[in-house]
Amino acid sequence: MPVHGDERCGEGGISVERELAVVTIRPATEHDIGALHRVDRLVFGRLAYPYFALRQLMDVHSRHCVVADDGNRLIGYCLGALAARPKVGWILGLGVLPDARGAGYGRELVGEAVRRIVADGAREVRLFVDPDNSVAIHVYERLGFHVCGFRPHYFGPEADRMIMTNARYRHPAPSGDDGVDAEWT
Repeated sequence: MPVHGDERCGEGGISVERELAVVTIRPATEHDIGALHRVDRLVFGRLAYPYFALRQLMDVHSRHCVVADDGNRLIGYCLGALAARPKVGWILGLGVLPDARGAGYGRELVGEAVRRIVADGAREVRLFVDPDNSVAIHVYERLGFHVCGFRPHYFGPEADRMIMTNARYRHPAPSGDDGVDAEWT
């Protein structure tokens, strides 16, 4: 069970106790970039962010990037962002090391990133997910996300993505028109 304001996790963090380990969900810092990049590479392989891009995303969106820290290493991260117009937040990346999966860290990370994005004014939060990643889809659905569109070849050939949103008022877009870009005009 998360404990808000626990002195063990410092300002802005959440402490999550799992068996004998205490894992802290906290804002990412500049000192975390190397470890965060390692987690990203281990989780996403060829689709991982290049170091320089991850560094720039962290510089621009640091308020919405949180990490799971077990005291010895980073075991996961969630990178969020807030677009200025319209006020839409995005989950740009979620990664949890394989040996730390199944303990709820992904759910805690996304929940904290969404909380921060919404606190900064987002009306909804969206994300892209591999349609074959049933574990991630289940995590997102448990957090109130639902499918609202589909993008074939989003990350290149044979790298399709579903679009999910946590907005309760949105309805799935008609087939072939996910409506994601329509709101930007």
